Amino acid sequence: MTPLATAERKGVSRVILLLNKEERERVLAWREDELLAAGYPLALAVDLAHSEADLHEAIRLVKELGCKPETAAEILT
Repeated sequence: MTPLATAERKGVSRVILLLNKEERERVLAWREDELLAAGYPLALAVDLAHSEADLHEAIRLVKELGCKPETAAEILT
């Protein structure tokens, strides 16, 4: 299986896959930081950052609508 097919099976965004390694790492780290700042625990923030979950929706569910991070992650994945 190609790296692209493997990554897509894991739910990684195709757009992120098109970035070079350094850019991809920066984007994923930024997504993780944003999720952590919104109140997600580390493991969940990492999982969501590496998924196709909508970052803005993930933050809105927790910060604006009061969802627990675990509940928000279930909704988004």
